[in-house]
Amino acid sequence: MVDALKRKRAVGLIRQFIEGQISNDEYDNNYPDDTQDQGLLVVYDRLWIFYSDLHTHRLDKNSLSSEDREVIERCLAFLNTDLEYEGAPLRERKPITGIGDFFRRLSPGNRPYSVLGEQSQKASTFYTPWWPFASEEQYRQHSPKAVT
Repeated sequence: MVDALKRKRAVGLIRQFIEGQISNDEYDNNYPDDTQDQGLLVVYDRLWIFYSDLHTHRLDKNSLSSEDREVIERCLAFLNTDLEYEGAPLRERKPITGIGDFFRRLSPGNRPYSVLGEQSQKASTFYTPWWPFASEEQYRQHSPKAVT
């Protein structure tokens, strides 16, 4: 279910954040993640890796690579549509059941959980030059900076 009002709010927040106008905490606290709109949720999950949630700071857009900026611009373009998100979620949310379990996952021979769930990465189009759009054609139709 596309939530146009919350998408518009998210677009404004993302732009303010990447321009360094608001802090990571202001962005995080105000992002409309209380929604059934999977597009909003997956964009939130994807952009989370661009900032630290350990301390309050502002993003320096000059520190972003051209690939990072492209991902952000595609997310903004997607949120400016009325398209449903058709991909798999980016990460699997698995609770850690106990502190011993947590350290066991970090020990040699056991791979810790990554930010992005392994199955979700494989199942999604996360690494394509048109994500979060479902296809390159969909991206071309809805983005002025489409892949050529």
